[in-house]
Amino acid sequence: MEPYYQAWATSSHRKYATCVTCHYPPSGGVISTKMRAMSQLVQYITRTYHPRPKAEVEDTNCLQKGCHETRLLQGKITMRGGEIQFDHTPHLKQLRRGMQLRCTSCHSQIMVGTHIEVTLTSCYDCHFKGHTPGRNQLPLAGCLSCHKPPSTPKDLGEGLTFNHADYINREGVQCIFCHVDSVSGDGAAPKERCFSCHNTPERLARYGDTAFIHLNHVTNHKIECQACHLGIEHKIHVEPLSEGTCNRCHEPSHQAVLDMYQGRWPGLDKPQPATMGRAGVNCIGCHQHEVQADPDHLFAPINWITDAKSCAVCHGEGFDDYIQTWKKDMNDSLARIEPLIASLKTKINSLPPGDPKLATLQALLKRAETEKAFLKYGHGVHNYDLASAKLVELEKALKEAQ
Repeated sequence: MEPYYQAWATSSHRKYATCVTCHYPPSGGVISTKMRAMSQLVQYITRTYHPRPKAEVEDTNCLQKGCHETRLLQGKITMRGGEIQFDHTPHLKQLRRGMQLRCTSCHSQIMVGTHIEVTLTSCYDCHFKGHTPGRNQLPLAGCLSCHKPPSTPKDLGEGLTFNHADYINREGVQCIFCHVDSVSGDGAAPKERCFSCHNTPERLARYGDTAFIHLNHVTNHKIECQACHLGIEHKIHVEPLSEGTCNRCHEPSHQAVLDMYQGRWPGLDKPQPATMGRAGVNCIGCHQHEVQADPDHLFAPINWITDAKSCAVCHGEGFDDYIQTWKKDMNDSLARIEPLIASLKTKINSLPPGDPKLATLQALLKRAETEKAFLKYGHGVHNYDLASAKLVELEKALKEAQ
C-alpha cells in the first residue's frame, strides 16, 4: 500500500479524509466492513494479497456530508487555472454516451504523485472518440462546453487585433475554422488489451458489445478508460498553417496559395501575411461549401470552395460581396498588366544587343512574369491587401518602361 499511501499523503485529501472516509461505506454496513477488514488482515499476514490492490470508491462516499455533498448544486466550475469549465450535475445525473458515469470515471483513483485527481485523458476519450478529423472535428457537446473564448483581444500587429468573443459569441463561428488538428489519436480499444484481464472465450466473445462493456467497466466497476482505450491528445495549435494541417496533403498543388496567404511575395524581404492569416484563420475557415468537381469522374472528387456566403458566416451581412469584388479587382489588374507585358517583350526584341537599357528591361520582364504567375496560381484574393499593392507597383513600373 506504500505508493497509494504516499499518493494520498501528498494530495489535497490528506487534510480532510482518511483512507476509510472514502473506501468504506459512509453509513451502515458495519458488519460487512469488519469482515472485509478481517479478510484483508488475514491476506496481509499470510502474504496472499495481490501486489496490485484495486479499490472502488462509491459516489456516496464522495457526496457524503462533510465532503462534496453540495457538488451537484454548484453548477459550472473552472479548473486548470480557469482554462476549462465543467459542470458535475449533467455528468452524474444524465447518461453520457449511453453510460452512467461515476465520480471516479473522471477522477483517477491514483496517478503518479496524486490521488483522486482529474485525468484529462478520460475527458478526451469521451469527447473526441469517433469524431472525424479536419473540418468535421467537432467534439461531443462542442468546444464551448469546456472552453471560454479568450477574454483579451489578440494582437495581430500593425494596429490590428482579433477578438475571439466577437466571432464565437456573436457570429457563432466554429473554433475548428482556425484551430485545425487540435486533436490527435482515435482512442481505439484494441482487442489485445482485453487479454490483460480476461482469458476466457465467453468473455472475449463480448468484444464489440460496447453497451455491455461500458455498463460493466464504467458504471458497475471502475476501470480506467486507458486500460482499454489508446490515448487521445488535445492541444490548441496557434500557428494557422503549420506542418500537419491542410498543406500535409495539398502542398504540391496549393503551395502558391499557401505562400500568397502567408505573404511570401517573390522578392519580398519580410513576409506580409494576410490579415486573416495573422488572426489564425485556416483554410477551412473560408472554404466551407462542398461542390462536386466533376460529376462524370469515376471517383466523384469533391472541392471545398469559397463564395459570398463564406464571408458572411464570420463577418455578418454586408460582407457577402467582398470575395466577388476582390476577384474582380484581381482580374481587372491582370487584364491591364498583360498587354503591358506583351508591349515590353516587343520593346526588348526591338533593342540591339548591348543596348544599356536591355538588362534593366529584361529584369523587369522576369519580375512581371514571375508575379503574374504567382497571382494566377496563388490567387490574389488570399492576400488581397498585399496583392493589390504589388499590382499597383508592377503596373506603374511597366508603364514607365514603355
